[in-house]
Order: sequence, then C-alpha cells, then structure tokens
Amino acid sequence: MLLSDVVKRLRLLAPLQLAEKWDNVGLLIEGSADKNVENVLLTNDLSGTVLNEAVQKKCQMIVSYLPIICAPMKTLVRSDWKQRLVIDCIQSDISVFSPHTSWDCVTWMNNFHIVKCALGVTENTLSKKVSWDPVTSTSFPSSKYYINSFTDVQIGG
Repeated sequence: MLLSDVVKRLRLLAPLQLAEKWDNVGLLIEGSADKNVENVLLTNDLSGTVLNEAVQKKCQMIVSYLPIICAPMKTLVRSDWKQRLVIDCIQSDISVFSPHTSWDCVTWMNNFHIVKCALGVTENTLSKKVSWDPVTSTSFPSSKYYINSFTDVQIGG
C-alpha cells in the first residue's frame, strides 16, 4: 500500500482535527514520496532502540503514539538525541506518523480503554472535557475524557 494511502487510513481512524491544539500529530517524517509500505512498526515512543528494530525488520513506517517532533527544530544535528533520530529516520527512509491526542479522544483507543478496562469505569461515568485546570481537574491535558467519579472504581485485587 502506498504511504499516502496508509496515512489516509490512519487519519480516518481518528481525524487529526480531534487532537489538542498544542499537539503535533500526523505524518511528521515523510520517507520517499509514495513509497510502498509493507511493514509498519507500532510503538508508544520512538527511541534509538525502536528505530533499530524498525530497520532490522525492514519497516517503511513507524507509528509512534508520542510525537518525536514537538517543538520547531532550528537545526538538525547529531548531538541532540531527538534530532539524531529524525536524521536517522530520514537516512533510513522510514516515515513516522504520530496520532497522539487525536487517538486519545476516540472510544476505541488508548485513554478510553485504559479507564474502561483497567479501572472498570463505565462509559456513563465519563464526560467530555470542556477545560483543564491542573489544580482542580482529575484529568490529563491530553485526554478528551475525564473521570467524573472514582466511587465505583476498585483498583487492584
């Protein structure tokens, strides 16, 4: 499948417009234009070890939940570990897609299932996030949902 088609399908799973305004989501590093993608490595966070695994497994793309590029880069130098990873991805012709907070707000992904499955919280206990206050909120800024109440939640055995 062509890279452009893979990206279209990833965007259909969770539109990038759902991401938080501060977030950097989507195709962050583009390998060869319309390269055929046969192998994709999924990871929570891109590291040198993850990139080496992708190269060994002959992956053309990495889907990294957390974005490797968060702030504008004024240089690309090997002395900075993030910049070195970007350089290595480009030199290895590996594209990188990061969905981050766009995936947080769809019911089939990450935060929803962590809360629902791991904590036993039902969908009725969840509310759409309107705003975030780090002092009074029980939510995280990257989540479109937060827990209203832990009264029916039992953690542990």
